[in-house]
Amino acid sequence: MQPGAMKSAWALGVGLVLGSWACSMGWDPVKWNSEQTAKIRQRATFEMSCPNESLNVVELDKETDGTVKALGVEGCGKKASYVHLKGYGNEAVWALSSQQN
Repeated sequence: MQPGAMKSAWALGVGLVLGSWACSMGWDPVKWNSEQTAKIRQRATFEMSCPNESLNVVELDKETDGTVKALGVEGCGKKASYVHLKGYGNEAVWALSSQQN
């Protein structure tokens, strides 16, 4: 095996180990994104004085692992964006980044 191929095989092996480790730890980016979207939807309902069913939430930016790090909310003629500051699960902290009325 040539050196370049060995490096690629090694990197692939490390990636598979880390990926299976994350799965075994219960980390699920799709679940995280869904939970955070619901959290921001609830918050935007209050901050925008707009009913939940009238809001549209979109993913504006993601981390390299697929987890959402910025969400946009639109409804009732208003727009707002939220950014993830720190923490995960129930400890996740989001901040209102901008709002247009």
